Amino acid sequence: MVVLAILGILLVIAVPSYLGYRDRGEQRTAQANLRAALPDVEAYFVDHQTYVGMTMGVLRASYDQGISGEVEINNPADLSATHYCLKAVDHTQTYWLRGPGGAITGSKPASCT
Repeated sequence: MVVLAILGILLVIAVPSYLGYRDRGEQRTAQANLRAALPDVEAYFVDHQTYVGMTMGVLRASYDQGISGEVEINNPADLSATHYCLKAVDHTQTYWLRGPGGAITGSKPASCT
């Protein structure tokens, strides 16, 4: 009985801790995927002098096949000659990046439609 009680207490402590650790890992992975896509987005701009026409397919084919499938262009209509809006989703949160020079945020920037 004592052994079962001790195991039960350990599970009550360990499971929430593990789940929190896993969630933080997924969030950091989504943010890292956005940061990893930035050099390819900027390389596209250098080659074309605009973000218009940029797609994830073009970025993967021409610049980096390793761009995560979690990273998406929020809305192709958002692309302009000077700005873009990317997003990445983990299981619980969507992260946004309005660029160039924007910070990764957990809330959708007003300028992203």
